[in-house]
Amino acid sequence: MFKYYIQKILDILLPQRCLSCGKFSELICDDCLYRLPKESNVYGITTLFSYSDPVIKRALWLLKYKGVRAIVRPLAKVVHERLIEDLSSIMQLSLALSEAPPHSVAKIVLIPVPLSKEREQERGFNQSTLLVEELVRIDCQSFKLHTDVLKKIKNTPSQVSIKNKSERIKNLRGAFALENKEVIKDKIVILLDDITTTGTTLNECAKVLRPAKPRHIIKVALAH
Repeated sequence: MFKYYIQKILDILLPQRCLSCGKFSELICDDCLYRLPKESNVYGITTLFSYSDPVIKRALWLLKYKGVRAIVRPLAKVVHERLIEDLSSIMQLSLALSEAPPHSVAKIVLIPVPLSKEREQERGFNQSTLLVEELVRIDCQSFKLHTDVLKKIKNTPSQVSIKNKSERIKNLRGAFALENKEVIKDKIVILLDDITTTGTTLNECAKVLRPAKPRHIIKVALAH
């Protein structure tokens, strides 16, 4: 929370320009943000943008490799709007098919795709966690963050370096572990990553979570 307010102060003292139109604003202004081409669903994953778009590619590169956290806020706004659209029908269907009381799914559990301990120490942060934290700031009534459920226990080579899909699957096999499984039992879970290529990482994470019997798992990626 402290870092969040420091960033707010820096934004005032050092105003930034939109990556798309260049005007002083957030790193992607609202006008440009909603003009960007939208993706829909790929490999059963809710995706919001195409990574081939130069603005999105630049934004995610700044976040992932330069730690420019100011890009998180505008992106999280779009994720939130998309999730609110999708969640209403999913929650109604989930409750209709279950005998569990409505309060058992009162808050949707947000789970960022984890990095290995070594990778996160090297980078200093997990970009997916930053996005999820911002979603909770936007809507703490609906969402609850949990980073204590899914852990990456193997420091695997980057998926970007592996082109073959079967090799990508093999690379992640056994890389994730489930902890505190009671946290997500009967809950709607949103599993979020920044970029998906073949869906391998999100699908592997979802497979690890399923034995905890969540009510529903929604896989989300900012870009494909």
